[in-house]
Amino acid sequence: MPSRSLLSLCVTLVTLGLAACATTPTAPTTAAATVQASEAAAIQALFPKLQQGMGAADIRAKLGEPAEISPMASPHGHAETWTYYFQMSEGTSAEAVGSVEIPTMTVNSGGVGMSTTSQQTFRSVHKRADVTLSLLMFNDHLAAQKAKVEHVSSYH
Repeated sequence: MPSRSLLSLCVTLVTLGLAACATTPTAPTTAAATVQASEAAAIQALFPKLQQGMGAADIRAKLGEPAEISPMASPHGHAETWTYYFQMSEGTSAEAVGSVEIPTMTVNSGGVGMSTTSQQTFRSVHKRADVTLSLLMFNDHLAAQKAKVEHVSSYH
């Protein structure tokens, strides 16, 4: 039979576990906040390994050579902006663009006749995110990072 202190510990752990599962209500999000959150998630998914203070060699090992390196004036050391460009596919979907009238033949007790049927037309939409990642490098270490995400749709 388990000891009283072991039983008490188990009850405490279960209680704490249930309390951790509880959620608190949050304020409704705006469309802009939702877009910012999705962009932040996309950036975090693309660059989960970049951390402030990381060395230039480590960044090059993870992301490759920057597309652009721009020196910056600094009285306290060597500063540069490294720029990377990435494209992330956000998937392909079908979008209704209208309808066409299609002639159809009808057969009923009165004979054969003609009518029209409306049928929706669709086009393929490919969505992607173009991401520009700018890294502020100071004395060959990551000082700050900023990303710009532009959502692009192409129709086929």
